[in-house]
Amino acid sequence: LTLCEDGIILFPDIGRSAKLPESQRKQLVEKLLRLATVVKLAVEFEEARGRGRVFISVACRDSLQCIVDGVPKPPFCRMAFGEDRMLHFLDAREELQMPDTAALVPQLQDLARRANVQTSFLNS
Repeated sequence: LTLCEDGIILFPDIGRSAKLPESQRKQLVEKLLRLATVVKLAVEFEEARGRGRVFISVACRDSLQCIVDGVPKPPFCRMAFGEDRMLHFLDAREELQMPDTAALVPQLQDLARRANVQTSFLNS
């Protein structure tokens, strides 16, 4: 599924979409994403610089999507791990700082493999 800023959820595999009610949008998105983490289709963490709760989830075919504090960003198909725990979304020109958790990088790599998203490590 792909989340849009206006509360629309796209289900590209079945050619459908739905609009979430504005009054409950943030809570419903969070519930959907937490469910996705249970089935290993999303990873959740707190952004280390204080930008809020982050979900990286499988979006449409061959892409992931980043949702920061309830706000969906455009899907991306290239992700890079950089210095100082920085996570770069190369297509979306977005970056986040991961918390100091050793388990997060392998979780994100596994998620990227599931979505057929390219990952790399940036040199220092």
